[in-house]
Amino acid sequence: MIAPDLQSLAQPIDTLHLLDGNPRRGNVDAVARSYERFGQRKPIVARRDGTVIAGNHQLLAARSLGWTEIAVVYVDDDDQMASAYALADNRIGDLGTYDETDLRLMLEEVAGDLDLLLATGYDEETLRILQRQVTDDDWESALGALPSGDKEPFQQMTFTVHDEQADTIREALEIAHRLGDYDSPNTNRNGNAIARVCETFITMIGSHER
Repeated sequence: MIAPDLQSLAQPIDTLHLLDGNPRRGNVDAVARSYERFGQRKPIVARRDGTVIAGNHQLLAARSLGWTEIAVVYVDDDDQMASAYALADNRIGDLGTYDETDLRLMLEEVAGDLDLLLATGYDEETLRILQRQVTDDDWESALGALPSGDKEPFQQMTFTVHDEQADTIREALEIAHRLGDYDSPNTNRNGNAIARVCETFITMIGSHER
């Protein structure tokens, strides 16, 4: 389904054709799943003769779903300009990177709805890998690496944990972060979170023992 705001751009699919020699190989099934879940939310780009220069896999996905029309923006590019734009459109996406922490958090937000997760092009295995992935930088941040020289009144503590324990620790740290700011002279966010988790545990156990 074409988004209502794009309906005025709708054109018959049979008036469009793929860019000859397009070097990009996309995942048409992933685009089709996205179309099924979200509909078309951005138009494809085509020359006046119907040659698609950006959105070839969108066109293929729409055809696979049996659509009869698709939203199109037309441009007056010559052959050279059309090829240049097709290359740029694909390459600019390739040059982007991801912050894996933000990616994981966003995937976790939608992971409760499996269809939505699949529509993003990611699967549960990718999310699981992101959740378990621990880099040296992550641990340095979590343990509060200290500069050389005088460390007082701070201390650095190091622990060895199993992968499954690491998952539990990261989850506890995230919960502690969500509880709000820390009343502490420590500027290390994860160090404060560890202290908060321990304080909560001590309070719970102390109350239970009484």
